Amino acid sequence: MSKHERHILSDGRLPFILHDYRCQRGEGAAYSNWHENLELLYFLEGRAAVTSNDLRIEASAGDVAVINANHIHAIAALTPIRYIVLIVDRSFCLSNHFDTNAVRFRPLVRDCEISGLLDLLTAEYREEEAAHRI
Repeated sequence: MSKHERHILSDGRLPFILHDYRCQRGEGAAYSNWHENLELLYFLEGRAAVTSNDLRIEASAGDVAVINANHIHAIAALTPIRYIVLIVDRSFCLSNHFDTNAVRFRPLVRDCEISGLLDLLTAEYREEEAAHRI
């Protein structure tokens, strides 16, 4: 059974949520959820099966799995995994004339530029005195 997941922005000045997760092999498969926000899963280590609605893909280090808005999804660790979750606030997207309900992204992206941008965003986010937090 899937669960509607509510997202609360921890820093109202930033229109996204960023988390770093680790899972051991076999973890995660039983938990599925859905939400109105766009979600990117950037895999840093290991391999995982990502299910989004009826589509199942396998992702490994360097891959970005895209969870479209309102898709029921789950992640199952095929090996020990480490990944970054970036959830982009739907209200922010709408205020910039981008309706995440009206588009569908490819479920798996393998692109060094996107991975590099996610690395940069993660590093900046973790900086305590980062300029975007002042």
